[in-house]
Amino acid sequence: MLSGRVPARGEGAAVEYLPTPLDGTVTMRPGGLRHGYELILRSRAGRLLHRFSPRADPRQLDYTVCGQPHLRIVLTSTRSQGHPFRLLIERP
Repeated sequence: MLSGRVPARGEGAAVEYLPTPLDGTVTMRPGGLRHGYELILRSRAGRLLHRFSPRADPRQLDYTVCGQPHLRIVLTSTRSQGHPFRLLIERP
C-alpha cells in the first residue's frame, strides 16, 4: 500500500517509486479516495507508460510490467485543495 498527500491542483504532484517484478501484472486500486486525482505511471527515466483517471474506470488499474524493475507513480489533484491518498497495490 502507498499513502500520502496529493498537493492542490497546479501545486505539484505526489511522486512515489514502486519496485516491481521484472515481469507480471501490477494492480492498483484507490483506497478511500475514488475521484479528484489523476494517476500517471512513468518509467524510472520519466517516459509515460500509462495515464489513469478514476472517472473513466474507478475500480482499478492493471499494468503489465515487462523488464522494468521500478515504476514511478505520479499523482496529481484535479481539486483546488490538496487531499490524502491511499493506493492498494498487488504485484506478483
